Amino acid sequence: MQQYTDDLLDFADDYESYDDLFGEESADAFDPQPPPRGTTQVPHFPPDGHTLSAAQRTILNGVVRAIIARMPTSRQFVHCAIVDVEGHEDETGDPAQFKVLGQRRAMAAALFLAQRLQDEINKMPVADRRSVEIHTSSAGPTRPVRSNVTERGRSFNRRVEVRFRVDTCPNVA
Repeated sequence: MQQYTDDLLDFADDYESYDDLFGEESADAFDPQPPPRGTTQVPHFPPDGHTLSAAQRTILNGVVRAIIARMPTSRQFVHCAIVDVEGHEDETGDPAQFKVLGQRRAMAAALFLAQRLQDEINKMPVADRRSVEIHTSSAGPTRPVRSNVTERGRSFNRRVEVRFRVDTCPNVA
């Protein structure tokens, strides 16, 4: 066992850093805090940006379909979806703006979700309509999912995370 450990240490001494040994992409695969189960990640916002790209809108359209699919039709209950949208930032730029930019990203995603969900709900018969509540927040750079060492890692950290749950509410109508 000792010989094996010594051989590894000798091998590692031939390299100056982790990146020299494994390459930049391996360092970028660092995943310190995986997102909670049931979370949809919408990554790759531009630095200092909060506008949704076509790819991000495609991901959010999938969230809309999942929310509608999980809200069964019932004449006894109105099904309510509670959606949490949390914005995130990498560690570059002005620290005073981290939370603000994360909140702007969350709001951009929430507005898109609200419009698309309203479109889908309006297609339903009045008796089958559902209720949706959307909450936004910002975590700033506090929960990275990748290393901030490379631009690729930072682009994954500039993201929005969407979680939802479906409850039943008594039908008061």
